[in-house]
Amino acid sequence: KILSADLVVIGSLNKLGKFTVTAKFINVGFGRIELADSETADTEDGIQNAVNILAGRMAGNITNAGKEIKTGPRAEADTSMKETAPDAKPSYSYNLTIGGNYMLPQGRFANLVDAGYGGTVNINIENLFIRNSLLGVETGFWYFPGKKDNVDYCTMIPAFVTAGYKYYIFNSFYIAPAVGAGASYNIMCWDKDGSLDGTYKYEKENKIESLARAGLGLGYVFNNMFSIQLGADYCVVLEKKPLGFLLFSAGAGVVF
Repeated sequence: KILSADLVVIGSLNKLGKFTVTAKFINVGFGRIELADSETADTEDGIQNAVNILAGRMAGNITNAGKEIKTGPRAEADTSMKETAPDAKPSYSYNLTIGGNYMLPQGRFANLVDAGYGGTVNINIENLFIRNSLLGVETGFWYFPGKKDNVDYCTMIPAFVTAGYKYYIFNSFYIAPAVGAGASYNIMCWDKDGSLDGTYKYEKENKIESLARAGLGLGYVFNNMFSIQLGADYCVVLEKKPLGFLLFSAGAGVVF
């Protein structure tokens, strides 16, 4: 950064049976790996040849990828870069994340049910329109035990369309604000009329209702392939009198 470099290449040489030469192009401005490759040699005499092969291959790859690499502020101001590839779009990738959830009901909802738990599965496309953008779908299952005697439980099967953006704050650490909207299949098992003698006759009330959420995630990416993420969201079931709850999540994912 002191030298105003956009990219820096680092390398390593390891021996585990064979010799392995590895090189990585690091995006200084965003603190992420833009390109990585390796080559092997059977003997010490073959290391130089492996280095030459790797250098040639990576030189071609970084040239081809250069139009898609967004670097630091200098690249933003470099009009010649924009003229070289005015229509270039970043390559996209898929992210699959599975997580566990803890829900804390708020307001009127908290009068009916206790804190709940469940899980979600999210798949999104990264870099579809702009670099680091996220667009995906999410579903899952949530369970809330009843709080009042006349409420047995409440379950929710949500289905969201989500949109967000990854801000890399340090190396592979990122924050990701996101919003979502969709619907949920809700089941409330309760005695709606209550009981006079302490005996409750629970019945299931099924509804498909609109659902919205907004929140923030904090994550870390390993080797551009695996990730872990923590998140906090506020969700609202859009009834005449909305039901809200805080959603806390922790999950792991894979990039492909």
